[in-house]
Amino acid sequence: MAVKDQFIPVVPLLLPFLCLSSSLTYYYGDGSYYTGSVDGDGRPREGVAYSREDVVRYNGSWLGGLYHGDGSWYGEGGESYQGQFRGGEASGRGVWTSGETGERLVGQFENGAVSGEAVWYRPGAGVRLEGEFKRGHAHGPGVVYWADAGYRLSSPFKKGYPHGQAELYFPNNTLAWAGRFTNGAAGGDNKVEQVEDMFSLFTDQPFRSKIRFWKS
Repeated sequence: MAVKDQFIPVVPLLLPFLCLSSSLTYYYGDGSYYTGSVDGDGRPREGVAYSREDVVRYNGSWLGGLYHGDGSWYGEGGESYQGQFRGGEASGRGVWTSGETGERLVGQFENGAVSGEAVWYRPGAGVRLEGEFKRGHAHGPGVVYWADAGYRLSSPFKKGYPHGQAELYFPNNTLAWAGRFTNGAAGGDNKVEQVEDMFSLFTDQPFRSKIRFWKS
């Protein structure tokens, strides 16, 4: 007995795929443009936004016309952010990099600022800070590491400055200095010759972020 050919309705299966894979280019009045998919209201959904000079400004996903989900943002000053967005701003896990100094902030962001646990790398000063941040500033317990010298400082931070009882350790984990910081200024008995030079970092370049994101 012959087996009849079965009809398979492939068209309905293909339509969603075609809709998801479709792409368009939309030009704005200022010369910037967007290439990618759009939602039911014609707003960006997944794609790349360019400046009028053909420079990528954002590559990722949108929701309701705003950056939302995973994406990469590029500022006019060479700074960049790769990570999670919510409602048009950096929110979630991400990495911000300065195009001018090479500094990096790796950790949690909220409403466009580093907030929560994060690591701030400062290659120019040869240090990194691991700790808690709030609204862009080091705020809470933190540990500063000097890459070349091998020292580490454990201290609470307040609005970007060491503030409270702190200890500095030699590379072999023995205590080098103990004292108290007040808004970045150290007191106590300096047992290491270069302590004052090391600690000048905190008043000259406090861990206070000036990150600014342009909302989508």
